[in-house]
Amino acid sequence: MRYVRVLLLGALILPSVCMAGSPSKLWGRRGELWKSDSRLPFFGYAGYHCGDKPIPDVKAVCSVLDYGAKANDDIGDSDAIQAAIDKMDSGAVLIPAGRFILDKPITIKKSNVVLRGAGPRKTILYVPCSLQELNPLESNADGGTKLAYSFGGAFLSIEGTRPKERGVAVVEPARRGDTRLQLKSTKGIDRGSWIQLNMKMNEELGRHVHAGCCDAGEGTLGFVCSTVAQVKSVDKKSIKLDRPLRLDVRPEWNPTVGNFEPSIEEVGLENFTIEMAGRPKEPHLLEEGFNAIQMTAAVNCWARRIEIIDADMGIKLDNRSRFCQIERVLIRAEKRKLEDGSTGHHAIWLSGVTQGCLVSDFHIETEYVHDITYEGMAHGNVMRRGKGVRLNFDHHRNAPFENLLTDIDVGNPDRLWDSSGSGHRGPHSAARSTAWNIRHNGDTPAAPKKGHFPQLNMIGIKGVVKSNQDEWHVEPLGGNVSPPDLYEAQLKRRGK
Repeated sequence: MRYVRVLLLGALILPSVCMAGSPSKLWGRRGELWKSDSRLPFFGYAGYHCGDKPIPDVKAVCSVLDYGAKANDDIGDSDAIQAAIDKMDSGAVLIPAGRFILDKPITIKKSNVVLRGAGPRKTILYVPCSLQELNPLESNADGGTKLAYSFGGAFLSIEGTRPKERGVAVVEPARRGDTRLQLKSTKGIDRGSWIQLNMKMNEELGRHVHAGCCDAGEGTLGFVCSTVAQVKSVDKKSIKLDRPLRLDVRPEWNPTVGNFEPSIEEVGLENFTIEMAGRPKEPHLLEEGFNAIQMTAAVNCWARRIEIIDADMGIKLDNRSRFCQIERVLIRAEKRKLEDGSTGHHAIWLSGVTQGCLVSDFHIETEYVHDITYEGMAHGNVMRRGKGVRLNFDHHRNAPFENLLTDIDVGNPDRLWDSSGSGHRGPHSAARSTAWNIRHNGDTPAAPKKGHFPQLNMIGIKGVVKSNQDEWHVEPLGGNVSPPDLYEAQLKRRGK
């Protein structure tokens, strides 16, 4: 309980126990060994506004009480909360202390809105019925053995629309680690603007995303590999980006560059508990949709100081969400019991080409089928300073690449690399997944599945045995690595 209070009150938590250690051969003490085309990716652009700005404290403009919400009764409050959100232009909507009933999902579809409670365990948003009960959907796929709400939908949603994938052609090849792109034309692209680089996945690009070690799955071909960066300089036929490319860019892959136009930005969820009814979890892939938070195509949005109880899905970032930040989140079970199996489906889930998002200071106090998940060409994302009882690092296929897990205490490590996802979608991970300073209370952690994690970096994990897979990089063998938090070190290298 003391840990919970510290987490939710927002104090600095989970300082690394690794006060001194061996430097990595890929980084050094202060990054002196790192190069832009290194097998160790650069993660120092993750987070709200790429780590350049702190999350703001937005001024409150109204209360849900003004729209008819009432605390501590048995009447649903969703309509009142939704009305408060819909009728304001910008600012924070306050939900005061008390218990409010979410009898319908709440959706934010416009920018510059914050939904703010009085604090976790003070403001409680109670969910009595599942999404399936409120809006029944037929089972899908595999002969009706899966339920749609196992994969998404939530009682609190930030909902944008996917940016249009249009632009001018890239006419010359560029290598991973480069920062300059040669374009057919730079008309309409300005210094300081944000661009989106798109390449449609084919067999050759799919193999490149997997570092040439294996092929992308049939279910991944046709995906659009999309990444966003800021323009540092422009001339007639080329642009220079603020960050190194994560992949080669080759004209035969039909790459295009266009202005990045997000549909929703600067939306926040903060300072409350969301508590589900606590009914037993349904079988895997038949979860009924006791889902807490989902961000879709969200940019520079956040969720912080939040407690989630008895959920099927805790938090999902999806469909090209960029530079969002999740911090100081506690996910736990109260009525759902571990002896009955996992208490939820996905706890924290980054999917759908999500880029540059940061999950920090999290505690998963129970077990999910998938505790923390990277999936679907998610790249450049960071999960740091976390804690769990028996965490697994689920890599759920469809080519997630260059994502980081750093400064995390997983508890029991016996399912550390347990990963899932349909086999037709290819290996569990694409290239250069990185785990840095991962602590545990066991002797030998579970090993990644061979053939599924090309160019995997495992830096500072006690008990990891050096693999005979030459493309894996394992060091130091005794754990205890310096710096203890790679994201923090790389952010400092940027001078942020």
